[in-house]
Amino acid sequence: MSRRTAIRWSIAVALLAGGVAVALFARSVLGRDAMQLQICMEVERPILAWPCKQALYRLHPTAAEIRELNRSAGAQFVVFMEDRAEAQRLLAHYLQAGLDIDARDKRNVLAVGESRSNPHWTALHLAAMALDENAVRLLLDNKANPAVKDDAGRTPLDLARAAEAKQSADKRKSAVVELLELADAKR
Repeated sequence: MSRRTAIRWSIAVALLAGGVAVALFARSVLGRDAMQLQICMEVERPILAWPCKQALYRLHPTAAEIRELNRSAGAQFVVFMEDRAEAQRLLAHYLQAGLDIDARDKRNVLAVGESRSNPHWTALHLAAMALDENAVRLLLDNKANPAVKDDAGRTPLDLARAAEAKQSADKRKSAVVELLELADAKR
């Protein structure tokens, strides 16, 4: 076999192997649900995250995924993303597909900081409790209702004030409390 033929065979084998690898990766991406694709987008290197992002925005969320997101205060999974611009884009995508921004978490799980069963918080309750200004702002900018009460009758503002009292040595208002007070006054 000539050197030229050997090189051609090497290139053909490499292309075939590369094609098989791409096909297997594509199959694994296409088999994922919206939450798995969102996680892939956030944690994978850009070259691996790109196909997850494409699949998420083109093929998801399905109607079943929206139902599940609405059962679990699904906006919470978006608003805590590190990339704020991507969080806004993905939240808009989910809202357009039918996500209820004020959906309460109806799963039977313990909530952070709670010793009893799930208090049925919205994503805004969770963001307020975490004193996460960016998440609260994103939710309010997308028309989250700051007056929704949990099972104990607490609004997101009530939770933010309680969290602020526990976490803050100085007595200045946190930006989250100020945002929620302003949103509450507008209602």
